[in-house]
Amino acid sequence: MLFLRNYFLLVYAVFGIISISYYLINANRSVNYKHKQKKLNKTDTYKDVTILVPVYNEALNSFERCIKSVKKQNTNFIVVGDSSYEPYKTITESNGGTFIYKEVREGKRKALSTGINYVKTKYVMFLDSDTTLPKNAVKKVVSKFDVKVGGVGVGVSIRLKKNWVSYSAEFFEKIKEVMLSAMSNSGSVMVLDGRCCTYKTDLIKDFLNSDEYRENLLFGIKSNLAEDRHITSYVARMGYQTLIDYSVYVKTEPQKSFSKFAKQMIRWSRAGYLYFFKELFDKTYFKRGKFYTFEMVYLYVFPIFILLMGIFRLDFYLTTGASNILSQYTFMLYHLASLDFIRFHVGRLIYLLITFGNLFAITIFGLAIYIRVHKRRKRTFILGGLALLMMFFTSIYGLFTLWKQRSWITR
Repeated sequence: MLFLRNYFLLVYAVFGIISISYYLINANRSVNYKHKQKKLNKTDTYKDVTILVPVYNEALNSFERCIKSVKKQNTNFIVVGDSSYEPYKTITESNGGTFIYKEVREGKRKALSTGINYVKTKYVMFLDSDTTLPKNAVKKVVSKFDVKVGGVGVGVSIRLKKNWVSYSAEFFEKIKEVMLSAMSNSGSVMVLDGRCCTYKTDLIKDFLNSDEYRENLLFGIKSNLAEDRHITSYVARMGYQTLIDYSVYVKTEPQKSFSKFAKQMIRWSRAGYLYFFKELFDKTYFKRGKFYTFEMVYLYVFPIFILLMGIFRLDFYLTTGASNILSQYTFMLYHLASLDFIRFHVGRLIYLLITFGNLFAITIFGLAIYIRVHKRRKRTFILGGLALLMMFFTSIYGLFTLWKQRSWITR
């Protein structure tokens, strides 16, 4: 038992140092990224972009709000009705768009595959039917492209409602934002959020029409989910950079209930693990750089280590007679003050130093999140704790239920 505890302590120390590095590096790179968003493309304009919006039984007020924001971009746009016809067709055409009707519902993945064949412009922007664009969004996004950049995403903000789910979802988006902005520094992010992202049309058109994309078999598991992760991974595989333009924020609707929010996070977790393993076997990590590899390994291995370390901590408390963490800190400070290092157990010192280091690093990471929350910060952070707990449990559950992939997301 003593050997086992010492082994776990060593693992805890190593992973603790990695964890501290993860939080501090991400916080630093995230804060600095906002100063590096230069205008790269001075040739192409909003006229070189077509906005593609798939729709399936969307709430009419949300859809109308989306289309009106699209119209203000003064660019071409296409709506693909995924077994949804009226009044979506009338709303689309009355605002100057083109409506494509698919009689049989096949999900967002195949709706995009159908719509891409009607795009004649150099760039295509995918936009969810419950998401709205700010003024000049297309103009700003297209300016971030150059010969090396194949895809550009944007910031996502949740439309806050009078319920805790919307605030938790907003906090979750800000956590993602810190990580993705840090990754954008290296020109490669794990995903360009499908709620709004833009690609070079010729780069992805054939791929969206391929069996690899349309049927999407991962380790023998068929799934129409996470089309955005799939496209982003393909673009990186082709040797192009992907980045996110945080001068643009789209607004989108939150899930309507706790259960739907939890199911959404479970779907994301399952898809995330599938693509984590896929990119590992495809050797995509070599093309996306060391920092990207570090981020992915930490992100998907982290929940497993947390679970193991939780077991170790429980054993540590029981064997040392400590009833809570406060007594451990008091114990350490007393011995440091008296310089009684000889009597101080080395294992306890390592454990507590790593714990303090993690608390410090997490605090810095939290500050990086804090500066990105623009409204109702206090409520967002308080209710955001629920999102953190949900992230951990849904990640573990998603890992052990990878085979439970649904055919499509009910939007």
